[in-house]
Amino acid sequence: MMRIGIVGTGPVGRTLGTIWARAGHEVAFGSRDPARAAEAAAPRARVVKGFNTVVMRLLREEPGRVRASRAQVFLAGDDAEAKAVVAALAAEMGLGAVDLGGLEAAWMAEALADTFRQGMATSPAGWRQAVVFADLRD
Repeated sequence: MMRIGIVGTGPVGRTLGTIWARAGHEVAFGSRDPARAAEAAAPRARVVKGFNTVVMRLLREEPGRVRASRAQVFLAGDDAEAKAVVAALAAEMGLGAVDLGGLEAAWMAEALADTFRQGMATSPAGWRQAVVFADLRD
């Protein structure tokens, strides 16, 4: 069992919190602040930005399809061990993880999420999509 703090109480936070609480983790929620502000407010906290490129409705309603898609979450954080913990939480849901680097890279995850939301708005597939960052090495 882990103690997990989620910054945000919207669809992403509620969905992830519900999934992790059902898995036996202790979950607490906080208001939405940028990652650095959250880190400053709770200096002992281990802050990792992630999960904003996953369609929460799809994760709630069709988790099997998300698993089958081999979709990933994009992580940014200064604590390698904390990122490994978050990657393991993602794996519990069938998601892979892509490490973007330190918290200074959180903006990249935000930009990718904005791009993804635009694609959902204009694509016939709508919200039934996932970001897949493929490793094509032999």
